[in-house]
Amino acid sequence: MFQKSLKKTAATLVGIALLATGLSACGGDDAPSSITAVVLSGASYDGCFADIAAAFEDEHGVEVEVLNVGFAMLRDQLLTSMAGGTNEFDVIMIAYQWTGEFAQFVVPLNDRVAAGPQTGIVPGILGMYQFEDDQVAVPLIAQAETLFYRADLLEAAGFAVPTTWDEFDAINEFFTNNPDFPGVHGTSVKAAEGHLVTAFNNRYFGLGGGALGEPGSTFDVDIATAALEHLQRTVNFSPSGALQAAFPEVSAQFTDGRVVMTEMMPNTMVPHVLSQDDSNTVRGLVGTAPIPGGRAEAGGWGLAIPDTSANSDLAWEFINMVTSPDWDLHCFNLYGKTGIYASSYEALDGPIADFIPGVLAATEGSMPRPRGADAGEISTMMTDVIARLLAGQISDARAAAEEMGRLYDEITS
Repeated sequence: MFQKSLKKTAATLVGIALLATGLSACGGDDAPSSITAVVLSGASYDGCFADIAAAFEDEHGVEVEVLNVGFAMLRDQLLTSMAGGTNEFDVIMIAYQWTGEFAQFVVPLNDRVAAGPQTGIVPGILGMYQFEDDQVAVPLIAQAETLFYRADLLEAAGFAVPTTWDEFDAINEFFTNNPDFPGVHGTSVKAAEGHLVTAFNNRYFGLGGGALGEPGSTFDVDIATAALEHLQRTVNFSPSGALQAAFPEVSAQFTDGRVVMTEMMPNTMVPHVLSQDDSNTVRGLVGTAPIPGGRAEAGGWGLAIPDTSANSDLAWEFINMVTSPDWDLHCFNLYGKTGIYASSYEALDGPIADFIPGVLAATEGSMPRPRGADAGEISTMMTDVIARLLAGQISDARAAAEEMGRLYDEITS
């Protein structure tokens, strides 16, 4: 299965351009003057990595060139580079569900983690980046899809925070075209192709579906049908353009006051709802809770070292700094990067602390995406089927669920 997945991945990546070159480390092997880190771009990461890169240069005399890459392109760009054997990157940031795909391309970190402060990371978070007994990456963040809601609007309309998808629907129906709340939608969903699997998983897990892609796992067509039907309803309740909506669009719709509830990763949303910018009209009015059903998709990003890096020791020193307790707290408190140490949650202060109970509850009940070597193939298949359903190219949710179930069995057999 691993070789089959790798061949399909390679075929998928043909024609994708490599990231900009000219970024390799300068100087001799014994004393490089720079290292290069490729990381996800986002409000919770950009400032954090800028701060740490400056501190690292002060401490080690080595510049860290940080390449901030958008979510939609990051996986394919990294796999293209790794499969091509280039040595242009020293540190890469990967989602936990990519561990199986990237395991063959990175340096195992078992011994280094065992000797560092990372032994204090919450154990379940550390284990998300292990594959076939190797520590593929070190966690940078751990979180789950969380319900962000307007506490003032729910109270004004007489609703409690929804704990079931039926309650979620009732709120959406109430706010749809309601003259007492002009211009307000009950929800907004991220239904751009890069987010369809997450939107589906939130419902599939919340309606009782089990983890997918794990050994012995099965795809429940009945639950998948209900999840897809609900996703179709959620798209219809959302502002126009939902099928193209990603993090930026949904965040803006929520913070400018047009949306009552939305499912978002805290790292993405918290900086926006705490922003002092004039466009943020909801500061102080927002609450967090687990999404309906209480079993959302888990989220997480970690840092790894490509096995082609000529500067693996310095790369580890950088990862060691980024994932230390002090910097974990710094980036959590200042930029909203959710923490990997229990001590970071305990030490938080200021407005961000108000979001922690809901975020923690969501994380504790979360469910993982597939993480094995065929994870990318499963995700691509699910995205394709869901996108065709929402575009009206598949007759109904049942037909889409049956197609997903058949293809899932083929991939995992």
